[in-house]
Amino acid sequence: LSAICSLIININCSSSKKLDPVTEAYRKSACSKYKRNDYNGAIAICKEAIAKNPQNDVAYSIMGSSYWGLKDYNNAYLSYNQALIIKPTDNELRYNRACTETMLKKYKEAIEDYSYTIKKGYDKANSYYSRGWVEGSIYKQYDAAMKDYDSCLKMDPQGHSFVYQYKAFIYEYQYKYDSATLELQECIKKDLEQIKTTLHSMNISKKSFDYKRNNYLKDSSFIKAYSSTCDAYGVLGGIYMGLGKYSWADSYYELGKQYSLPKANCFSGKSKLELKNLHYSLALENIDSAIAYNPQNNCYYAERGYILKEKKDYNGAMSCFEKAINCDCAKVDGYMFRGETELAMGNYQKAIEDVTSSINASVDSSNYVALNLRGYAYFKNKQYKEALADYDTAIKQAKSNYQPYWEYRQEALDALNGTGTNACTIILWQSPADDANSLYDSAKYHTSYGEPLKINLKVIINHPITKDAVVTSVNGTHFIGDAKLTLKENDATTKQYIYEFEETLKLPLGAHPLQIECDNKHSQTINMVVE
Repeated sequence: LSAICSLIININCSSSKKLDPVTEAYRKSACSKYKRNDYNGAIAICKEAIAKNPQNDVAYSIMGSSYWGLKDYNNAYLSYNQALIIKPTDNELRYNRACTETMLKKYKEAIEDYSYTIKKGYDKANSYYSRGWVEGSIYKQYDAAMKDYDSCLKMDPQGHSFVYQYKAFIYEYQYKYDSATLELQECIKKDLEQIKTTLHSMNISKKSFDYKRNNYLKDSSFIKAYSSTCDAYGVLGGIYMGLGKYSWADSYYELGKQYSLPKANCFSGKSKLELKNLHYSLALENIDSAIAYNPQNNCYYAERGYILKEKKDYNGAMSCFEKAINCDCAKVDGYMFRGETELAMGNYQKAIEDVTSSINASVDSSNYVALNLRGYAYFKNKQYKEALADYDTAIKQAKSNYQPYWEYRQEALDALNGTGTNACTIILWQSPADDANSLYDSAKYHTSYGEPLKINLKVIINHPITKDAVVTSVNGTHFIGDAKLTLKENDATTKQYIYEFEETLKLPLGAHPLQIECDNKHSQTINMVVE
């Protein structure tokens, strides 16, 4: 899952117990610094308090939250641990430690702490949500995650409307698009209800709000609901784009862009949509808008680099990937896309190193797409044993979802066994774009609407086949056209059969990824642009 866990720690700066005057003075001073985001100042005061009283659990607690504010999760974890040694029954400390354990990828310990706070009845909505995220995103325990998400929403559907999105992510991962859409619509519904309630309480008309939206959105009352709503529109756009309903996707992205807060998400989605249609300039324009709205999100630099890679601007792409890999949330895609770029340039060893870094940076090590990509890099680098291991792991982890993408498992096995490559299945374009065979990335070919498209390929294989064994795939869907398969050569010694595959297609307007599949292999992809 691509979702990133949104965790908010709790800090209670109001004294819940009677403290001695010195401890109380330190507490007030540290909390004052913390509330002003002066985390280093708060930490310094806490350290003074601890030096005077090593059993000061309040100081350790505030210090832990201050380290969290600095994203220093290791020291936050150590501080919460020390506070819990002094006060092991403190539920707030246990919840905060669980959040820190999640950030440190101590997932087993995090689940134990979330379960403890749920049992004790402390902040159950957040605890259910956070435990559900670990169960679903990390351990792929979708049933358990859904149960926790539902428990969270039952307790606080309005305040946790974003959890509907996390349910949608699971449904999307399971290809249950209808269910995912319903969850996202519920998210939007709850958010708009909250906005309506807030407007009523502030005696503001909807017309006035729409007219002066930018001013009103400065009020924190609206920020959470509007952020979640805009995100939901963006995710809906992504789902419809995945279904091939580009006009619907475009509509949802445009809806999301009407909001004044996180427009970046929808600009990013619109960029992906333009890239699907091979509109590189528009894709760059939209991703640049996303970066302008949220320059701190390094994931957008990874996306920008990918667009430049598709344009064959490798230097520009590399510059973007450098920014992406310097941020934890963007490392996985940054390294992955940079690895693809290194492959395109023929730098196979560097590609292996980058894809390995992507796998290591992922919270989900079962990334079969990355394993398959690294397998190809190993194959091109003549490291056949390593290539075979990656291919086998990718196939095992992906199961029915596995789709060959530059998959050369049999070729690697043949090379490892010293049997050569004559027995390999190879599919080569002859027309309309024979140069596609030499490219790592998709080639692009334009044709006129209504004009029959004639394709011609050479299929080299180690056993006889019929016409039905060769399949044309358009937009990921098998297409039945007017096909012809002719045996051209048959070498009994090498067991090599060479066929010519011909087919005539009629495609609708738009861009259509086209590839030919045979014997668990496929040709290079050609993007057919019908105008």
